[in-house]
Order: sequence, then C-alpha cells, then structure tokens
Amino acid sequence: MTAPTPTPSLQLDLSQQEPMPPKGVAVALALMQSGKLHRYGETDGKLSPVVALVKALAKADEEYRKDGKKWTADTAQVKAIAKMTKADAKDVPAAMSLYKFPTPAQQLSAAWLGGGAAKAMTSTAAFLKEQGRIQEVKPD
Repeated sequence: MTAPTPTPSLQLDLSQQEPMPPKGVAVALALMQSGKLHRYGETDGKLSPVVALVKALAKADEEYRKDGKKWTADTAQVKAIAKMTKADAKDVPAAMSLYKFPTPAQQLSAAWLGGGAAKAMTSTAAFLKEQGRIQEVKPD
C-alpha cells in the first residue's frame, strides 16, 4: 500500500485584494456591455432575475434623482424605505441625501469599476459602523 499524496496548499495571502489593473477594468467593462454574460441577459426570451432586479433598482434610482428632494417623512417612498430599514421615517430623507445614485451607464464606466464602487462601499461601511449597525470595518 502506498502512502497518500499530501494535498498541496496554496501559499498566498488572498485576504488583501490588489486593485484591478486598467486593462482588466476595460476587459470587464467590454464584456458587461456586450451582453454576452448569459446570467445577466435573457433566458428563453425572458429577462433573468438579475436583469429584472438591476432594472428595478435603476428605475428607483432614477426616480430618486428626479424627485428625491421632494421626499418627506410622509411620502410613500420614504415610508417604504423606513419600513424596510427599520429606520424612523423622519430620518430617511437626510440619510438618502448622503448617498449618490449613479446611472447604469456610470456604473459600467471605468471610473466606477476602477475604484468608485470600492470608495462607495468603504464610505457606506464607515457610516454603518458609526450608526452601530455593524461592529467592525475591516481594512481593505
């Protein structure tokens, strides 16, 4: 009987992601814009659930960009957000004004994919920690 071959191990620290190089951002951007990603496109003539979600979010973001300054604690949108987030409706308009709602085109841009998204997530994590919603923000 022969001894089992030891399982090779990976001697890399994968806890710190390196920035995506500009060429990688360009390739990812081209692929996403091409519509060739099956799970993000159509399946059997129907929109995939991911596309339906992205479109619904884009529509809501557009509505906020257009009329968000008019939203108050009494508007249906603010009441819905307060209910979903367990926030006080009177605090929602001010909190919403702190966020940016990039268009789908902006989200597919090299500026967003090359760092804008990471900055937005970092800012959101810091805010959530300040609010006591999370206990820790791990370093990049």
